[in-house]
Amino acid sequence: MKHRSVQQHAQVSDPASAHAPKVSVAKAVGVLALLGLVSPFLELANPAHGIIGLIILLVGIRIAWKIAAGRQLNISGPISEPVPATPG
Repeated sequence: MKHRSVQQHAQVSDPASAHAPKVSVAKAVGVLALLGLVSPFLELANPAHGIIGLIILLVGIRIAWKIAAGRQLNISGPISEPVPATPG
């Protein structure tokens, strides 16, 4: 009986833990991803810093796009003449 009253008293003294919403991992990752995508535009609250930040972001994306671009391969073939074997 005494143990039961101690548990009830603990639950009453901490109401935030009793009604805390459970957040799934997927929802937390989704909210963080959305915040990451929106954050450059949230900087526009201060127009001077926001526009400079967007320009820096766009220049960085353009440089990364050029670095990651694939190179065109020039393949010449098939070779019609057999290559002579080298004497060894």
